[in-house]
Amino acid sequence: MPFLIAAVIVSIWPIWTIAQAPRAFFLNLFWIPMLYSEWLHQIGMVYNKYDLILSSITKPGYFVLVIIAAYLCIILIWQRRKLTVSNKKGLILAVLLALTFFIIAFIPPTMWKQYLAMPAPFIIISFAFPLLYLRKLGDSTSPNKHFNTASALVAGCVLMAVASLPVVLHRVPRLFNAQSWVPIRLHKISEGIGEKTKSPKLILTLAPLFALEGGCDIYTELSCGPFAYRVADCLSAWNLDITHTAGPRTLEKLIEKSPPTVVILGVEPEFLEAPLFEAAIKPDSEKWERKIYENGPVVYFRR
Repeated sequence: MPFLIAAVIVSIWPIWTIAQAPRAFFLNLFWIPMLYSEWLHQIGMVYNKYDLILSSITKPGYFVLVIIAAYLCIILIWQRRKLTVSNKKGLILAVLLALTFFIIAFIPPTMWKQYLAMPAPFIIISFAFPLLYLRKLGDSTSPNKHFNTASALVAGCVLMAVASLPVVLHRVPRLFNAQSWVPIRLHKISEGIGEKTKSPKLILTLAPLFALEGGCDIYTELSCGPFAYRVADCLSAWNLDITHTAGPRTLEKLIEKSPPTVVILGVEPEFLEAPLFEAAIKPDSEKWERKIYENGPVVYFRR
């Protein structure tokens, strides 16, 4: 009950926001993702959902979760008459959370590997319940053999998962070198861009984080980065006004009234960023200074 009450309370604000702009909500949540999916299919940048799941769960890191889950399910069914499940609601909730995130991964028109990472922590959490009940079958002097077997299986699978991806261990030393962290490096680059940008500090880019981190302004029509930009030309003029987005065809009109002082490129494929270069820089390239940041973007500063 507390979980449901909390869910209702935290839903009030987003539901109220949706009610203020239902058309924009529909466009952003359904129509634009559908157009984006069609665009990805056209360029061949998609995975088959079932093939992706099969390839993901057969990799060592995920396969060990399947092994543990299968073993625990079999043992629970086998020992069901001896088990006393004291917290059935908690067990059901843990399982449902994992299943829910699997279902969510299927909902978007296109599916990516990282979507299957969402259920993983909830699958691991759900293991706590069967391990607890198996442990209670034994006593302090004679632990239950099924609990010992399950514990050994979990420990072995952990070692197997770590050994199958040693690159993760190689990255551990970086934790102690904060200057190598991506957010820190990105922030330094952004600060450098911000310091060199002239007033009014308006930046044209498909990577708005560089501009915002540097204390500069962006075009709100490109605040979503490349996602809405890629399909904006497929939207009607009315829908463009509702969503406040711009695409390659409307880009020139966008910067006509407020020309940028900086253009940040090199963060998306060249064919996506070409309209930015053509609209802002090419007409008068001599007025722009080009700078390439190490492990970062290509930035054009207005002289």
